[in-house]
Amino acid sequence: MSSRWDRSTQQQFLRGIDAISGVLAHPAGTSHEGQTVIERLLALGFELMTCREEEGELALAEELLIQHPVPASGADGPQIRQWLATVYTQRAALHNEDFDEDDWDYIDPHDPLWALIELSDLARRLRLLQAATKTTAAGLGRSLGVGAHQISHWAADDSRPSPAHRKALAAAFGIHPAWLTADRDHTPDSQLYIQSDCPCTHAAGFSTGPLECATFIFYDSTPEGQDGPVLWCDGCGQPYLRTPDGPLIALPVASQTVHPDPERRYRAAHVRDGELTQPWPHALWSPGPSTDKRGPLRLPDLLTLPPQPPQQQCPEPEPAATAAVPASRKGADAVAAGFIRPQIAARTLHPGGTTETRMAPAIWTLAHRGYSGSGRLDVWAYRTEKEAQFAGAKLAMDCGMDEDERAQALFRRGRYQQVMQRYEETHPETHLLRVQPAFLELPA
Repeated sequence: MSSRWDRSTQQQFLRGIDAISGVLAHPAGTSHEGQTVIERLLALGFELMTCREEEGELALAEELLIQHPVPASGADGPQIRQWLATVYTQRAALHNEDFDEDDWDYIDPHDPLWALIELSDLARRLRLLQAATKTTAAGLGRSLGVGAHQISHWAADDSRPSPAHRKALAAAFGIHPAWLTADRDHTPDSQLYIQSDCPCTHAAGFSTGPLECATFIFYDSTPEGQDGPVLWCDGCGQPYLRTPDGPLIALPVASQTVHPDPERRYRAAHVRDGELTQPWPHALWSPGPSTDKRGPLRLPDLLTLPPQPPQQQCPEPEPAATAAVPASRKGADAVAAGFIRPQIAARTLHPGGTTETRMAPAIWTLAHRGYSGSGRLDVWAYRTEKEAQFAGAKLAMDCGMDEDERAQALFRRGRYQQVMQRYEETHPETHLLRVQPAFLELPA
């Protein structure tokens, strides 16, 4: 329970909330890559809240994202906080099913956890800056000529600093005063989490790696040996996902993401940390002049410049020249663009130990043959494998698996692939319920 969290745990939770808010406030937040990052961040928060295993929380985060779609592109702080409160409330309700109200693990509706979620972007920003600079309320108050209680009031949303105090706060933190102006009190800091390139200044390029680790079978959507979509900065080690429009979204490491070169070491601090115990994303922050690892960190250079609006933070690349599309085809092509993605079509292992992978356009499908339709095979198309697996598991439950205790338990834990396998195990051999990619032959 958050009432028993120490200050470090509260900071981890706040970093996750701040990162989710920053990603959702940016147009890239509604992309598949943006939602993957949000799913990771939610799972880290769930893990702190419930003290349960990470893989189970990832599955539940995936399920809750499907049940509660993210706000529209460019949502503001209050809209995002309302969505977060809904998602965390449902996760707490699922957790509380296993406990009585007087149990230590029960998450009380009045627990301070909810106050952390409801903090304005300004209050959260002040708390995270204090943590990064290792500044106490008393020390910060002395530099501003106010009491420590006044700093605490601002960080708790009990009051707002005056324009003069805002400028003084910015000077004390060493940041540009525009980051603390009143018009940004409810504006998330997208610029900290979405970049056009890695901000570590090493300019060393990227290595690619898979998104998930195959040790967790139920969450393994990256086939073994695939290069994968994760871009690891060769200079600092920060992992990213690149959106179709170009921006890079910082990806929490977690235990599901493994660097392609596990023995490699980086100069940047904390790049292997699967939690949010330090200011994040790691590429922005580097150790300060103190050799003490617990000392203050050097603030990112971008905080010394005025913040940019989300739509100007990561300019879209110039569109490539394309042939004109007839008006009658534009609607169909727009729909297909959201469904057709490159998938592994073939993999060749050469004698020297290298692997050659061929990608081809494909669409994720759910195929079902059951009692209805006189043995007809029905096929549906989905944008992502995760959406198809959830739909398949839901169909299985609707077809009678909701009376199977094992299927019920698997569905609650988000193990949708195993729900479908359970369906096939308990039905005649002629029945089928599977998710797989369908490869397409597209015109040149």
